[in-house]
Amino acid sequence: MNASFQLSERFWSLARRLIPKPAKPHPFGGGRPRVPNRAVLAAIIFVLRTGCQWKALDATGLGSGSTAHRRFQEWVRAGLFFRLWRVAARRYDEVHGIDWRWLAVDGCLTKAPLSRSEVVGRNPTDRGKQGVKRSLLVDAMGLPLALVVGPANRNDHRLLARLLAETLDSLVLGARRAQLWCNICVSTSAMMTRARGTRQRGAAMWCIFAVGERKCGSGQASASGRTGGLSSGHTLG
Repeated sequence: MNASFQLSERFWSLARRLIPKPAKPHPFGGGRPRVPNRAVLAAIIFVLRTGCQWKALDATGLGSGSTAHRRFQEWVRAGLFFRLWRVAARRYDEVHGIDWRWLAVDGCLTKAPLSRSEVVGRNPTDRGKQGVKRSLLVDAMGLPLALVVGPANRNDHRLLARLLAETLDSLVLGARRAQLWCNICVSTSAMMTRARGTRQRGAAMWCIFAVGERKCGSGQASASGRTGGLSSGHTLG
């Protein structure tokens, strides 16, 4: 297997501290030994990077597909991957710096005909078939800052509100919020037009505009809510 699919020592030293202990050890102390976490995490990341089926792992030499999938579900429920992303993003911000001046939001609709999850809803653009909507927020260099998933019939501007809230709560700490001013570029969809304008969450200011419009200024918003010629009468959330 190509060495690029193996976990580096630096990454593993970061991840190993976040992996939770097994919730239910064998009641009688027997059973087969648990596959090492490092090997399983490498197999999971291989699936996420390549998009292969879980069962295809059996032919890669990285481990059992059923074991990797079972451990993946276990760690998702425990919130491991969110904590891993948050720690990695903060570390990146310390070393390289997140470019908060320009952010971009986009999303996609995905079919989910067999899912019974609460985040699945009827897609109004696909004859009411079951689906999900994913919205991603990135900085000026394309670094993922937040990802939210909702039903296919959820309004875009409501997902945007969750994106901004999760970004602040996860990555922007303490007094730094008072200096945060972001220009956010969104799509020109009908739902996103409701989100355009200047918004404030705590001490942080967001200036939201559609593709093709000129950006907002870098100063504070006026009492009328207008900055850079953009305004909106709707609030996020």
